[in-house]
Amino acid sequence: MKRLPAQIGITCFSVLAIAFFARETLIFVIGGVGSVGAVVSFIIPKARKTIWIPAVALTVLLSSAVSICYNHLYVQPIRNTYSGSHTVQAVLCDEPYRNYRRSYYLLRTQKIDGIEKEINIIMTLPKALEVEPDDTLRFTSQLIPVENDYYRSKGYLLMTEEYSPIVETEMANRHSLYYHIIGIRRAMRSALDSLLPADTAKLTRTIFLGDKYALDNDTRDRFRYAGASYFIVISGMHFSVICMLIMRLLKKIKILRRWVSLIVMLFIILLYMAVTGFQPSVLRSGIMMIMLVIGNTFRRITYPLNHLGVAGIILPVIMSPYGAGDPGLILSFYATLSILLWAEPLADKLSFHDESENNPRLSFSSLRFMHGQKLSLRFILKLLWNNVAGILSVTLAVNILVVPITICLFHKLSLITLLSAVILYPFIYLILVLALLTCILWCVPFLRWLAIWLSWLLYYPAEFVLWSVGILSSVPYAFIPIHAPFILISFIMNAVVMIAVLLLRRRYKLFPIAVLSSAAIFLSGFLIHSAIELHTLSVTSFETDNGMSVALNSRGHLHLLSMDCDIKDFYAIMNDLSDRYGSVETALCLNRSAYERYLSYSDQEFAIHRYLLYDIEDESADTMMISDGIDCILDDDVTLSVSKVDQQPVMLLQTPHQRVLLLPAKATLSDIPNAWREADCIISGSQTPLDTDHIKYTCEDGGFTLDLR
Repeated sequence: MKRLPAQIGITCFSVLAIAFFARETLIFVIGGVGSVGAVVSFIIPKARKTIWIPAVALTVLLSSAVSICYNHLYVQPIRNTYSGSHTVQAVLCDEPYRNYRRSYYLLRTQKIDGIEKEINIIMTLPKALEVEPDDTLRFTSQLIPVENDYYRSKGYLLMTEEYSPIVETEMANRHSLYYHIIGIRRAMRSALDSLLPADTAKLTRTIFLGDKYALDNDTRDRFRYAGASYFIVISGMHFSVICMLIMRLLKKIKILRRWVSLIVMLFIILLYMAVTGFQPSVLRSGIMMIMLVIGNTFRRITYPLNHLGVAGIILPVIMSPYGAGDPGLILSFYATLSILLWAEPLADKLSFHDESENNPRLSFSSLRFMHGQKLSLRFILKLLWNNVAGILSVTLAVNILVVPITICLFHKLSLITLLSAVILYPFIYLILVLALLTCILWCVPFLRWLAIWLSWLLYYPAEFVLWSVGILSSVPYAFIPIHAPFILISFIMNAVVMIAVLLLRRRYKLFPIAVLSSAAIFLSGFLIHSAIELHTLSVTSFETDNGMSVALNSRGHLHLLSMDCDIKDFYAIMNDLSDRYGSVETALCLNRSAYERYLSYSDQEFAIHRYLLYDIEDESADTMMISDGIDCILDDDVTLSVSKVDQQPVMLLQTPHQRVLLLPAKATLSDIPNAWREADCIISGSQTPLDTDHIKYTCEDGGFTLDLR
């Protein structure tokens, strides 16, 4: 009974998160298992007495039903009804942000085609509009269903991506409370920008205020490669540091009554949640912190696992059932669960203990502990190690659940996460504390000199973090993309090892062996997979409504040769390729529209290192031109040639063993140059007429992969 809210809440959140990513058939299966479990648990007397078994089974059933009903009764009708060209009147809900070469506007519709209807939609434009939150926008545009999981989980079901729609704007007569909170965020941002150099100010804003697009893409990539992305995404860790600091400061003020402290803490918690944009991971931490503060005020024993369970129930209600699919929230939720379950036992095992079985830590309170203690090098080393052990125990506990989830969600993994956490966490903590104090003092005119002094202290940890991330991200094989078959094999073998250990006696002593065995299985699988990739040369082709899209895998390097498709197909193809390769070495742009599409999507999918421009002029450093009759070397001995036939670009790919002709939908073989007709094989769409003795491959049923070795 003590942990019943935790069991129900964690089950509810887990089922909704699985339902967000899984196919509907699996959701029905999960709901069926829950219904069978509920019936059986009520029939069997022992199960009925435990209470939590029927409660969890009913939770599985109800969560599955909620997900199915929400999808069929709300999401699908909106997507089916409003997909297409519509006239929209909408209100800007938050600050616009710019990423790569597009501006993003989060809107809440008021009217669609003159009929009142409230839907969350996203509008992206190549140029920025002079608008503020709460302003009204009117435009006519093509609305398409949102396929991006990040935006779907936040409740945005439709989007528009036209390049130059006519948008009428109207300033708001009255502003909401959230608009004034945005003003507080801007004031804090302005304070940090005025006190710090540009690079450190952007990092501090990202860590403290959640301005994730303040950092340039190269810096964000370095954090990702170093396994430290969670430091620059506002999460429960950041929120907890801020709230615990304020709680300790309030406790030092003896004259404040408990009720006053409670009101102050609740106000600060809600304010920080709003300033950071009510991000899902912050909402989760905020709900838990509110319950902790209320429990302490009433002097009740609090159970953090119950707090997490209650948050797992409340969050899908506040956001939507799709809210459980937010990647940041999923990682934050299960990271917190891991910490609550395993961090303390791991810290106890890793730390040194003194004769009284205390676990000394290096902190201000340790000065009292050191009173009467003989100060020696050994004792100081113990203190230092125990603090490192504390960080290691939290990081190890987090990775127990977060690593498998990260692999399943992103198909990527950092091998130096532990090292990054130990090095960076103390400085991230310091940046959060100093940024908070700096912003508070800057708002008081006669205390601004203290803010300036603190900004000098803030500069050095921020610079150290940027420098350390640059070094860590350059470590070979620090960050690796992982393919689905390799993941499945590793998970199955690791599960077998863990089950075997649990079934044996003295399993706790064998646990380290199991962990090392699992790591060895994963590492050997990765090495074998990498060795295979180094000798792979293949073409993957996808058929789309507009024609054909082709990608070349040359020894683990991805080259996009053609993306002749509409927006929906383009996103699906990019998403599939990003799971397998992570980044693009070369992207061939056959027209201006393709070039702009690559630029707008590369931030959401993966980095594109070089653009090949055919008949397009651009002065960017990462672009180069390709013309008729000029061979372009893609990778080692793989070359690409492009020629225009009846205004349609035709591509010839030359490998050491084969010559492959890529024939677009509107081209015919008779128009192709004679030398190109002698290609070893031809890849074309299924609708392309082709009468030839050469080997022909068509990309039917979603595509195929051709081995060119």
